Amino acid sequence: MPSSRGDFKPSNHEGLGLRYKTNIVWLKVRKDGGPDGRGVGFYYRNVTELVLFGTRGHLRTAQAGQRMVNVIATMKQRHSQKPDELYDMIEHCSPAPFLELFARATRRGWTQWGDEIPPGQAHIAKEKVTPRPMEGGMIRPYRMPQLPLPLH
Repeated sequence: MPSSRGDFKPSNHEGLGLRYKTNIVWLKVRKDGGPDGRGVGFYYRNVTELVLFGTRGHLRTAQAGQRMVNVIATMKQRHSQKPDELYDMIEHCSPAPFLELFARATRRGWTQWGDEIPPGQAHIAKEKVTPRPMEGGMIRPYRMPQLPLPLH
């Protein structure tokens, strides 16, 4: 959900039989690692999107999720297309099945709904998902340089 929009609330999950658990912040960055200020916004130039995360039933986060932070920083792809790192993060933390609303592209092992999914390509996922391995308990963004943060 773009940060400039507030009309999709966690309570909307309930209509789908889901329980809102938390959000994941996607920080959009430039090649040099700085914030990508080309975003839109009503008050500020939005460089983040919030991913509302919910579950069905009484699931606990997998062990990998207990070590991860809820922020990823990657360069943008096409407009509002979620980064691969986000899917990897969710696949490490939760068992299938996986559902994405407002999808821009298809991903193997996911059920996805969205206006930009080509007709006939939206499907109920039956494939098993194998996410990329983590490095030191973290999903490492691979489309941005790993810059040292200045410590003051």
